[in-house]
Amino acid sequence: MFSFVACNNSAPKEDPAAAEEEATNDQNAAEEMEDATNAMEDAAGDAADAVEEAAGDAADAVEEAAGDAADAVEEGAEKAMDKMEEAAH
Repeated sequence: MFSFVACNNSAPKEDPAAAEEEATNDQNAAEEMEDATNAMEDAAGDAADAVEEAAGDAADAVEEAAGDAADAVEEGAEKAMDKMEEAAH
């Protein structure tokens, strides 16, 4: 009777330093991704604020222009009435 024992020396051994470096690189990439995500969220919030402010300014300008137009129409109507009254006398 005989027995055969095989040693698995052919399997590559993992380098602990390389594994640690890969884990560090993965962690750094995750942190960079989180920073980029936060920066994008901040930029989106700033853009939304700017759009809201611009819309408010535009609405104010339209309201002011409408008020000025109404005042001009009223003034024109008053002048026309005065001219009509002068012409009637």
